[in-house]
Amino acid sequence: MSSIITITPKLDRYPIIPIADNAADSPELLGPREKFWCWQENIHYLFKTGRPQTGENWAEKIVSELCNWLNLPHAYYELAIWKGKLGVITPTLVPEGGQLILGNQLLTKVYQSYPMAQKYKQHQHTLSRIEALLTKHEPSIHRPLHWQPIRGITDSFEVFIGYLIFNNFPKTSFRP
Repeated sequence: MSSIITITPKLDRYPIIPIADNAADSPELLGPREKFWCWQENIHYLFKTGRPQTGENWAEKIVSELCNWLNLPHAYYELAIWKGKLGVITPTLVPEGGQLILGNQLLTKVYQSYPMAQKYKQHQHTLSRIEALLTKHEPSIHRPLHWQPIRGITDSFEVFIGYLIFNNFPKTSFRP
């Protein structure tokens, strides 16, 4: 006699956070997805909508959970909904009084011919240039604040390699 096992997922473990319709504080212009900054419980969050049928939202959440489990530095994501649009929210990574400087801005400082205005098919944004930037030209770029390194990861370039691996881990339509 066989028995049937019923598995009931714990949906309350990953709740979908409602974002108020009027929560949008300022738009975020980087990247192809619709997104904006908002405040939730006195924390500045980025809300990103997911394109339907792409898996973008769950991919962000799964990678966030995996990185947390592996003790890798990462952005923390929660599933969210705004005006009926599913998405994710993540608290800002920039500490109070800090400033976000993008990688292409740093590469422009070191490589004067770097075409910063070019958004796609950027052939000068190479791993060797990023390695040189992080290890030779900008040694003041450190590992993420308050992160305790794990064995085998000793500098900011090795952290960057981890980001590359986890950025390509979920092969959804937005991660070519």
